Amino acid sequence: MNAFFWFLLIVFISWMVFLYIIPFFARIYLQKLSRKFTSRSQEAHHKENNPEGTINIDYIPEEQQDKTDLPGDYVDFEEIKDK
Repeated sequence: MNAFFWFLLIVFISWMVFLYIIPFFARIYLQKLSRKFTSRSQEAHHKENNPEGTINIDYIPEEQQDKTDLPGDYVDFEEIKDK
């Protein structure tokens, strides 16, 4: 009888966890996720609302190496026909 009591107690506690505790934490997680997506959406919307004619540079590439700094010289050659 003692084992049956412990079994019912574990089933009852597990049932309460699934009914109340997991949905509580899921609600908190979904609210945080919702706030995160809302803030990203507002940032994207703010970037789209720039006045016409303005220029925004989000990426500045590193200075590119000049082609004259490459090693070696260009040699112009002519094809020689064998006799």
